[in-house]
Order: sequence, then structure tokens, then C-alpha cells
Amino acid sequence: MNVRFRTNALEMCAHNLQRAQRRWGTIVGRNYVDRIAIITAADDLQALREYRHFRIHPLRGPRQGTWAINLSGGWRLIFQHDATANAILIVEVADYHG
Repeated sequence: MNVRFRTNALEMCAHNLQRAQRRWGTIVGRNYVDRIAIITAADDLQALREYRHFRIHPLRGPRQGTWAINLSGGWRLIFQHDATANAILIVEVADYHG
């Protein structure tokens, strides 16, 4: 799957575990890097949804049109999916529950 990033910082964290862990902490940083690797290797969104522990779900309200993947606790990896291009845009990592 084609993965793009909304910001350079998100892309740099995806390719550098230490940077990701400094930004979000040990667990969230490690899970972010792992999830990006799995997303990149996936054939499509349906293949990603087979990873039940990701708990991939569409968002509603002001975040409608985006999806979330659980990272740890309330932390989520937020992305947009473009089925026609088989691409995912990583939008942000956020704890929007707290």
C-alpha cells in the first residue's frame, strides 16, 4: 500500500524508532513504527482490518472521513484512505479521548 504523511515529522518518526519514542513515549513510539511497517506491507485496507488488535475504525463528527488505529491507551494513529489510489495518508498521532 502506498503510504504518505501529512508532515515531515510524521514521516521521520516512521523511519526512526528513537525519534518516535522521544515524541510520544516508548510504547506509542514503538507501536507507531510497527504499524507503519505493517500498513506499508498490506495489500489494501481490508488486509489491515484483519489485524483485530489494531481496532481500525472510521471516525465520526468533526473527524468524519478519517480512520483510526489503536496505538496504546487512548492514543490513535489517524489516517485517510484513498481506495482508488490504494493509498493511506497518515494525518496525525493523537490522544483525542483525554
